[in-house]
Amino acid sequence: MERSVRPRWWAGFLAGIMLMAGMAAMSAERMSKKAAESKSSELEAAESIPGVDLGDQTRAVINVSVANVRLAPKHQAELMNQLLLGSPVTLLHRKANWFQIQSPDGYTGWVERQELAPMTEAQLEAWMTSPQIIITAFHDWIWEQPDAKSLPVSDLASGIILKRLSSSGGWIKVELPDGRTGHIQRQSGTEFETWKRSARGTPANIERIAKTFLGVPYLWGAASTKATDCSGFTKSVFMLNGIPLLRDARMQATQGREVDPGTAFEKLQKGDLLFFVGNPKKPGDVTHVALYLEKGMFIHASGQVRFNSLDPKSPLFAENRLKTFVSARRIL
Repeated sequence: MERSVRPRWWAGFLAGIMLMAGMAAMSAERMSKKAAESKSSELEAAESIPGVDLGDQTRAVINVSVANVRLAPKHQAELMNQLLLGSPVTLLHRKANWFQIQSPDGYTGWVERQELAPMTEAQLEAWMTSPQIIITAFHDWIWEQPDAKSLPVSDLASGIILKRLSSSGGWIKVELPDGRTGHIQRQSGTEFETWKRSARGTPANIERIAKTFLGVPYLWGAASTKATDCSGFTKSVFMLNGIPLLRDARMQATQGREVDPGTAFEKLQKGDLLFFVGNPKKPGDVTHVALYLEKGMFIHASGQVRFNSLDPKSPLFAENRLKTFVSARRIL
C-alpha cells in the first residue's frame, strides 16, 4: 500500500478505508430491522441529552482493548461496531458521558468517555508518528512491571496499536493513548514498521489467520479476537494481513471483483469472500459473509467461528448456506 503524506503506515491504511467508504456510502448505516424500527426513538432520546462543547479536542484514540460503538448514547442501545485500542477517531458530539464518533471507515456511533482519549490534531499527529507496536498475540496483557506476576494494566487483542517506549530483555515498555504505561512480553507484539513490511495478504496467510479465530463466539456488532460477527471476522482477518475491508457484509460485497464460482464452486480460490442472503427471493439483500477455503469448505462466524461446506457430500454441509449463496468476490 502506498505511503501517505503522514510518515506512518496508519495514515495510508486509514485513507484506503475512507476511499472505500465513499464507494459504499449508500450502505454506510448498518442496522438490524429491529434497530431500524426503533431508530427514531433512539435518536430522539439522544437529542434530549444536552450537548457539551468539544473545544479543540475533536480527535481521539481508543483507550481500551475493545471499545463498543452503540447506536445511541446508552448501554441498552444496539452494538453497531467495535474498535481496537490505538484506533484514531473523530469526535462529533458529546452528550453526558458519551461521545458520538466517526471511525475511519465512515461509521458513526456512540462510545463512552472512559473508552477513549480525546486529543487535539497535534496530539493525534504525535501519537500516529510515534514508534509503535502492533499486538500479534491472539490475547495477552499489559503488565505494570516487566513481570507477569505484577498487576495488569489492560488486556490485549490481536491488532491493537501501542506506543513503544523502550525494551529490555524479554519485555517492551509501552504507552497507552491516555499516558498510562506498562510492559508487554516481547513475543506479544512486533515493531509496527517491521510488521508493515512483512504483512502479505496471500491466500495461505488469510487461511492461517482465519483458523486462529476458530471457536471465537459470535456477537452481533463485535469485531475482535474476543468475539465477532460475520463481517467483523472477515474484516479482522484481512486487516491482520494488511488489507482494509469495509465493516458490513453488504459493504464488503462491493469490494474486489466478482468471480464466477462455477457449477460446483470449482472456480473459487482460497481467500475469496462468499456472500449470502437472508431470503433467497431478495438476492440483493446480503446479510452474511464467509471466507472460502477449498473443495467447497469455508470458514465463517455463525454461532462461533467454524467450518462449514457447500458440498452436499461433506459432513460439514450447510444446506441453508447453499440455498442462500448469491455471489463471490476476490480481494486478493
